Amino acid sequence: MKKSTYAMMAAVLALTGGMSVQAENMTQLDTVYVTADRNNLQKDEYAGGLVGRSVDMGLMGRQDYTATPVQTLSISNKVIKSVNNSVNGFNQAITLDPNVRSRGGNAYNDIMIRGFAVSPYDFYIDGIPHLLMQSAVPTNFLERIDVISGPAALFNGGGMVTSGISGAVNIVPKRAGDKDIRQYNVIYTGKKNVEHSLDIGQRFGSDREWGIRISGAYGSGETFRDDETLNKTNIFVDIDYKTEKNRFNVFWGHSHIKEYAMDLPLRLGGHQLPEPMEGSMNFQSPWMNYKYRNYIAGASFERDLNDQLTVFVKGGYHDLDWYSCFDSYYPTLTDDKGNLKSSIEQSMLRYIKKSIYTGIKGNFEIGTTKHQFIAGMDYATFIRGFGDWLAADKISFSGNLYDGSIKKFKEPTIDKIDYSTGAPKRARGYSFIDKMEAGPWIVLAGLRYQQEETVGSYKASVTTPSLGVAYKITPKISVFGNWLKSMIPGSRVSTKKEDGYVNAGEDLKPTVGTQHEIGVKWDTGKIGGTASIFNMSKQAAYADENKVFGYHGAQESTGFQVNAFGTLGDNLHLLGGFAYMTTQYIGDSKNGKEFFGQPHWNATLALQYDVTSEFTLTGRMMYNSDSWANSSNTTKIPGWTRVDVGGNYKFGTEDHPITLSMMVFNVFGKKYWYSQGTDDAVYLGMPRTVSASLSYNF
Repeated sequence: MKKSTYAMMAAVLALTGGMSVQAENMTQLDTVYVTADRNNLQKDEYAGGLVGRSVDMGLMGRQDYTATPVQTLSISNKVIKSVNNSVNGFNQAITLDPNVRSRGGNAYNDIMIRGFAVSPYDFYIDGIPHLLMQSAVPTNFLERIDVISGPAALFNGGGMVTSGISGAVNIVPKRAGDKDIRQYNVIYTGKKNVEHSLDIGQRFGSDREWGIRISGAYGSGETFRDDETLNKTNIFVDIDYKTEKNRFNVFWGHSHIKEYAMDLPLRLGGHQLPEPMEGSMNFQSPWMNYKYRNYIAGASFERDLNDQLTVFVKGGYHDLDWYSCFDSYYPTLTDDKGNLKSSIEQSMLRYIKKSIYTGIKGNFEIGTTKHQFIAGMDYATFIRGFGDWLAADKISFSGNLYDGSIKKFKEPTIDKIDYSTGAPKRARGYSFIDKMEAGPWIVLAGLRYQQEETVGSYKASVTTPSLGVAYKITPKISVFGNWLKSMIPGSRVSTKKEDGYVNAGEDLKPTVGTQHEIGVKWDTGKIGGTASIFNMSKQAAYADENKVFGYHGAQESTGFQVNAFGTLGDNLHLLGGFAYMTTQYIGDSKNGKEFFGQPHWNATLALQYDVTSEFTLTGRMMYNSDSWANSSNTTKIPGWTRVDVGGNYKFGTEDHPITLSMMVFNVFGKKYWYSQGTDDAVYLGMPRTVSASLSYNF
């Protein structure tokens, strides 16, 4: 780590040390476990309702944010709705965490956490991995978005297709609560994209032990990009059963997406970044398309053997059929005047993913120390099918960004798709966690063993220890530190002809990512938050000067972050924060170069002001400082600030409330670029866009 990082850490330690001296004569404080009712997360909301107190910590269950030595944030349904739209609502919501930056457009929901790329393939649904698609993540079935910043395989398990070293994102689906619901929603976004959805929840049984929640949506129409149309349907069904000792849940979901002229990036080809044009401009032809179907299923069961021991099992299945991926891959500048060339890709993908988790949890005391102990095992399989139209390699077109050339290129005729199935991938892991409490101290110790295998290719395993410590200085302030490690699964080198890697098709073996972090958490009841300093590193995979793709050095991210949430007075509610980080290459020919796409400064602030009990104003600000567009650090992406303004009005009756909402994204029409998170590739920023919605409880 840099000397400046050590200096910052020393300053924090000195500060906390001073606090500790003041705390020596204080009565020791027992830390209380806060376990949220999964069926009634509204009761778990922090003051103001924009975040939840608890976050899903995988094998450990839901934990209060102050009760773990890890940085977490749980984004509530209330704030998800306030920034939602029918095109890219998920990324609007998750970037309310200052550790998170979007690196995808309307077609992809890719993000970065603390400077490292995370794909939706790495997300979890209700703690089960491998159930999400990479594109058009639906929001109509979301109750919460839980974010852990830092390596999280110890808590969540992992697998061959889970590579999020920098954090974990868990989607908490809606579940039937104590209050039954029947709600209709409609959202209008952009030029004419409209989404209709139904949300129905009901509990039944003699003790209302059974519950069912059904969320379904249908949307279609042109987005805020020229010629881009997004057509989607989905349905999600969640059934749960709970008694004093047993908890059972099963869910099933299906989605079907057809997207034309999808929002994809522009490659710079080593040239200068053009001035940003109108945000409605599109770099794809109207006939280009993504079409895919998803089927997911998950189940979980817990049984309390006695007051101390609980056994659990959960598993998931995902069938992703991406039956058309017909696009311009990707428009690439050939000079500084906007001229470009592009190749054509028509491919097919089929992913079959399965996973299972099982284990035992124990709560007991040894002397004055409370223990929450978990021993878990997980197993996952992944089969990938791939089809490619080989003749597309011979087709390309040229044009200019500014004269509509892309739209003039005619759709070619496909003759034959060559299809093959890759070798099965398997992963298994064992996690052991002991969370210990003694007075004001919390110590979290863990050990994980993970093995992965590509059948007929290679088998590798890694053992990763982790440690976290927290100390409660006062009832409202605690300090914490952690040393977390996660295995990063290996990957296969791209076989695309345009990439031109000499070791195409080679399997790279897994590596290990590490985080060091110290910080402070506070909870006044009205305002809560976290501030921390962190250092995170992993081996970096990229192509060297000989076009060999592999591990040629390391990527290191060092910085600090602050986030705060709660309510100021009775009417003003907030969620926001900022992060500063330097992400750079260590070793090899890129030593000292900054990693592309990660701004030094990232800030976000969401405010809600209740003018009356019926009328609420909403505002949101996002700021990204400048960043490098490429790994050679020759082209910069200018910094930008975006402001969104909206509000909602509630009327109707107590039994049948109606809510009208509106949000104007990028109200000042700022033109900007942001990085895709791929070397030398950028996305055009969101233009001024109006999203209006209505919800009605019937």
